[in-house]
Amino acid sequence: LFKETNKVFDLGKGAIEMEVNKVNQELGEIGGVFVSKQPSDTDMGAKAPRTILLKGIFYGKVVNA
Repeated sequence: LFKETNKVFDLGKGAIEMEVNKVNQELGEIGGVFVSKQPSDTDMGAKAPRTILLKGIFYGKVVNA
């Protein structure tokens, strides 16, 4: 019960890898895949973190600012 009532804020470290697979230069678009590995939340210190592995596809549009 001590951990549930005495909260602590902790930052975990993660990593992400991204790879661009497609580029459309005319439209300024890019797309690719990513893999991210990071610890889960700890409910403010009440639980031990688990390792989360996320995989997905990303899309972006590049514009001149």
